[in-house]
Amino acid sequence: MIIFRQPEYNEQLEIRKLLFRLPEYLFFTKESVITMEKVHITLPETWLFETLLPVRIGDINYGNHLANDAVLRLAHEVRLQFLTAHHYSEMNIENTGLIMANAVIQFINQAFYGDELLCKIGFGHIGKTNFDLITQMIRPKDNKEIARIKTGMACFDYTQQKIKAIPQAFLQLAMSSE
Repeated sequence: MIIFRQPEYNEQLEIRKLLFRLPEYLFFTKESVITMEKVHITLPETWLFETLLPVRIGDINYGNHLANDAVLRLAHEVRLQFLTAHHYSEMNIENTGLIMANAVIQFINQAFYGDELLCKIGFGHIGKTNFDLITQMIRPKDNKEIARIKTGMACFDYTQQKIKAIPQAFLQLAMSSE
């Protein structure tokens, strides 16, 4: 009588390496698996701008809800409207441009085609050359929070291709939110 047992995880890796003759670096061991912490974005105490944006059909994914890339596009739209309301653009904040250094999205609830989202924007961390913009999206009809987005922005001189200090007038606007 032959009894088969399930190979241990490391034995399974060895079997795969032998069968497929793949390089060692292509395999993860249990010890090397990276786990992701849950993201939590802290909201600012003061919001500097808010607007209503519709969820359009192009914002919907195969799951029939608001797509993750659409959330970032909507946050971009809110940022542009905020800048425009203060007579700025992403290419001209007191003769300085903006460049996105990073983005984090905290998904909270689903949104669907036809939903209207109340989008608020405020400042998080403010450094010498960079700052975080925090966007919150809420569906007003049931007051459910949909997402929080943190975009790390740096002031950038596109002509010289260099990071620049945050212009003083814009810094005062940012500080007014603290």
